[in-house]
Amino acid sequence: MEEKLQVVCAGHAVVDVLLDTVRPPMLEHDGPLRDASLAPGGDALNEALALRRLGVSVGFLGQLGEDLGGELLLTLLRRAGVDVGAVRRGGRTTLSAVNLLPGGEHRFWSFQSGGNALQADMLDEGMIARAKVFCIGSLMPHSGMDFPGLGEVCRRARAQGVLTAADAVLPPGDYDQNEMTAQLLPVIRQLDWFLPSIGEASVLTGEREPRLAARALQAAGARGVVLKLGARGCLLAAGGRELMVPAYPVPVVDTVGAGDNFVAGFLAGLSFGWSDRQCARLAAAAGALSTTAHGAAGGLKDLEQAMKLMKGSNEDETGNAF
Repeated sequence: MEEKLQVVCAGHAVVDVLLDTVRPPMLEHDGPLRDASLAPGGDALNEALALRRLGVSVGFLGQLGEDLGGELLLTLLRRAGVDVGAVRRGGRTTLSAVNLLPGGEHRFWSFQSGGNALQADMLDEGMIARAKVFCIGSLMPHSGMDFPGLGEVCRRARAQGVLTAADAVLPPGDYDQNEMTAQLLPVIRQLDWFLPSIGEASVLTGEREPRLAARALQAAGARGVVLKLGARGCLLAAGGRELMVPAYPVPVVDTVGAGDNFVAGFLAGLSFGWSDRQCARLAAAAGALSTTAHGAAGGLKDLEQAMKLMKGSNEDETGNAF
């Protein structure tokens, strides 16, 4: 009998080329780099690796390139202990050049391969049925993703008692808000948890105020919503209540992958059977810690580190000592 997984992540897998330039913007001239490195990237892959560091058993679903980049990502997943038995291979690996800017910010230049346009037939529903939580990372309008098919996969997963979740990423360019939202609706309606940033939620709903944006996403069908608010923390909306969970102050080095680590923390909490508030606090801790080193996989080390940061805030579910 196959071992039950705590979480299955499906979606984007990328090789990031991290470039710390001496004189940005680098496209205007030749010159040296302060630092350069290769790192795993892509929402689903970052989430899977972060979950393993938090001690969660994870499976990864999606398509990896049939090239050196794909071999690199497959090796990293295997070394981390992620179940890759149902990964598909084909095409080229998505590559992103990430220009690191002062203050931990960054700019991306990406080559998108077809493997990141997640299709329902890329997903092993037998693996999903073995999990407590299934997460799509991420929902991206105008990307070629099979939203109706993915919605059906989520519906069948929920029917088997699996919690469903997804985050979002918006494509560059000027797209109609209503059209983008309509594309995502087949999946949003089948989600137990939707975890976009406030910027993404505002574009999808037309609402800039976090509570109004969260309510609009719930009205669209998501059972629970967690809005990532950056340095302000996050807003959790579920079960008729709305809670603000503050961010944890840390020295910021690089914000690449912070949102993915945040999502991983929330998924980990769900897999542990924690309360919604506890899940959000672990998410905030994981996201904060990820910013303390370069790359999406640098700062978050393990669950003990995250728990230590949470305990240091001196707050629990009811506002008392943790």
